[in-house]
Amino acid sequence: MGNVIVANTNLNHAKQISAVLRSAGIPVAAVCTTAAQLLRLMEYSRWGVVVCGVTLSEMPAIQQLRNMRADYLFLIL
Repeated sequence: MGNVIVANTNLNHAKQISAVLRSAGIPVAAVCTTAAQLLRLMEYSRWGVVVCGVTLSEMPAIQQLRNMRADYLFLIL
């Protein structure tokens, strides 16, 4: 499995989502709160999954989706 990154403007919510995923046996590589952090984290692996809230601090998730690489899957909660 590729990297799973949880992105949410509220850090506590992001950590809770991460805990739920980990309890299901899904390893979470990172948790972030901004679109800039998310873009930096995506540079470290070839592919993965982003679990994201509707908005990040700088932009809506739909706009963030346009900035993502094609080898990442994007799940908007």
